[in-house]
Amino acid sequence: MATAAAMITPTPADLVARAQALVPALRERADKCEANNKVPDETIRDFQEAGFFKILQPKRWGGYEMDPEAFYAVQMKVAEGCMSSAWVLGVVAVHNWQLALFDPKAQDDVWKDDPTTLISSSYMPRAQVTPVDGGYKISGRWGFSSGVDHCEWAFLGGLVPDPGNGHSRFLDLPCPAQGFHHSADLEHHRSGWHGQP
Repeated sequence: MATAAAMITPTPADLVARAQALVPALRERADKCEANNKVPDETIRDFQEAGFFKILQPKRWGGYEMDPEAFYAVQMKVAEGCMSSAWVLGVVAVHNWQLALFDPKAQDDVWKDDPTTLISSSYMPRAQVTPVDGGYKISGRWGFSSGVDHCEWAFLGGLVPDPGNGHSRFLDLPCPAQGFHHSADLEHHRSGWHGQP
């Protein structure tokens, strides 16, 4: 795990300047992004190197733990180069803030070995959730998840029936992406969704 003392935290203005510097490259890659229906790997690498995924991540995990306004300013600047890339940045990077709301054990599960691990999401409560000793077993089929091709973990939604009152409660579960199958049936492959599976 990176320590706060070992890194220099950029200012929000520094991060916006980094985003501005990427705008020409993002514009050059926009056609590739649309044609491949995926943000290019080199764009995600640029975002990692620029520290964009650290903006909302806790300092404990090497993040900058900044105000969301700083993140929004970076995202808006990225959008000047490529709207799809800005969308995926926004969807994926906000999960670093969300994971910080979970128990520290969940954070350890995701970031202990690599604090640059990225998380996608599909919150639709489509999981088959079965209580088992020590947790839950989940399986299911979810719809699209923007940025999933670049992520090692995903937040997946599911409903767990409460036998006591008959009501279901929603669970948002961080799950490793091992064993995920990406369907070729891209239901969202239509105007306005290019580059954002």
